[in-house]
Amino acid sequence: MFRLSNALVLGLLSLATVTLAQQLELAKNYVCTEDFCDNYRESNECDALKTACRVQNATHNGIIFPSATPCSCCKTCVENLKLGDDCSVGGLGYPVPAGICGPGLYCKVAEGDEHPTCQPNEEGKRIFGEAVHTASIQISMRCECSRLAAKARTLLNSQYPVLTSRCDSKGSFDQLQCVDDMCVCVDMHTGRPTSDLRNVTRGLSALPCFDKRLHENTTYLRDCENVKITQIYDISEYATEDYNVLEFERDICQPDGFYDRIQLHPTGGYLYCSDRDGAPIENYRAPVNSRLATTMNCKCARARKLLIDSKSLEVPECCPNGNYKRLACRRGECYCVDEDGGQVGVERPEKDKQRLPCYNEGDYCPVS
Repeated sequence: MFRLSNALVLGLLSLATVTLAQQLELAKNYVCTEDFCDNYRESNECDALKTACRVQNATHNGIIFPSATPCSCCKTCVENLKLGDDCSVGGLGYPVPAGICGPGLYCKVAEGDEHPTCQPNEEGKRIFGEAVHTASIQISMRCECSRLAAKARTLLNSQYPVLTSRCDSKGSFDQLQCVDDMCVCVDMHTGRPTSDLRNVTRGLSALPCFDKRLHENTTYLRDCENVKITQIYDISEYATEDYNVLEFERDICQPDGFYDRIQLHPTGGYLYCSDRDGAPIENYRAPVNSRLATTMNCKCARARKLLIDSKSLEVPECCPNGNYKRLACRRGECYCVDEDGGQVGVERPEKDKQRLPCYNEGDYCPVS
């Protein structure tokens, strides 16, 4: 069985290969500005967008990306496939598909069926795992680990921190898994062991899956995981002393063992958007118990940091609480976005943005 997740993939989709020589020539001869693109479109006709991206209704819709034209002056449409449509699970050397499974669907090969089709996941909601888009990301990013972590939290329905297998930043299994002093290497997509179980009191580097870029040789647990383990021990201690622990602080860690997007400041006065090490991202925050805190998700703040760290030239503008603004503009075109930053509906020229349903008299960060 093959599965291809539709978890948010950030960055730009490239639908054609440009040779290194062409890229160097492009860098020498072009300065990417709005005027350049205006002139380019006047002298070079852009391909018409597919009907799905022009209509954007319940039955026909898609995602609009910059195309592989100079300075990405033109656009291309990747159509959202519907439940049961044929889809591609991808592979090394495969061409980029013209369509992807729509929201809440993923590409799956059913038993006895030769062709993969789009099938719904558990909730149809975004789960942990994100990365800047690269040519191979759709192959390597399948989110099996984060899907299992989300399912575990749903089934356990616990207000306490939940321990699951550690994932990597893209939602696949961390290839090094440990419990106490016993560790094993696993397959990144299936989670199945690929090595013998080993005692690693003398260091993790003896394991074949040890990666010094990702793992510490002397300890497996990350800072946030140590805090989480302490919380669980505290709950256990309270229980042995006949205390009923009715509520506990939210799970502060992501499935990869780093800090989650939203953290409570030590003063207790406000929530802030956090990077994976627990440090504030710029000044995105909201007072505790405020309406801004109630709707806070920090998805824009995290995406913004990811793109800035990768030296992307175009990054999103966020609301004060780190959420996506409901209206975004890029290269003279404006459009509505959902809480994950995905485009909703058709775009309009910036001069006509007040005609968009999300314009809201210029308030793109409503608290309701």
